[in-house]
Amino acid sequence: MLSQLPAGITPIYTRIMDQVLASGDERSTVYIKAILQAMIAAFRPLMLPELAVAAGLPKKYHHNNHVLGEYVEQCGSMVTVRERQAHFVHLSAKIYLRQAQFIHLTARIHILENGRESIVSHDLRAEHRNIAVHCFQYVCNELQRSSHSRDSSPSISKIRKTSDAVKRKKGDIALLEYPMLFWMGSCQRRLR
Repeated sequence: MLSQLPAGITPIYTRIMDQVLASGDERSTVYIKAILQAMIAAFRPLMLPELAVAAGLPKKYHHNNHVLGEYVEQCGSMVTVRERQAHFVHLSAKIYLRQAQFIHLTARIHILENGRESIVSHDLRAEHRNIAVHCFQYVCNELQRSSHSRDSSPSISKIRKTSDAVKRKKGDIALLEYPMLFWMGSCQRRLR
């Protein structure tokens, strides 16, 4: 595993992030940070709809891969999408974002001891809390939505079967696996 950044990469990533965060309005900046925070704290790479839930993007776009791709594109060359799944371009990009401090950020930031600001908190507790809340809201909404059916309590195997069947049939995800299975893990990480 990469423990420190390769020599010379920090100024490149800093320039990329300066351009990314300066290029949009405040709402775009909030969404960019939420996407990066969710990707850093997630237990595995996220499909675009899963990332939308974990990052708290507008609900109306949770299953619109085209719009979600546009949200991810706003993260610049730090993030790439392969087969509808968001990935950091390299592990060093994720490490950089965990360690980087930015002076000019204004929304959803964390103030460090030296007065500088970071995209993520030191121990990721705030990010895990956000993911847990967003995923739990998704789970509750899905359970409420399915309460009209005969079997309103989806099991893990049912979630996976439904998800896999819908992926094969439509190329989309009906019940998103990540929020259904990992919200509690984020909640536990928040408490550590």
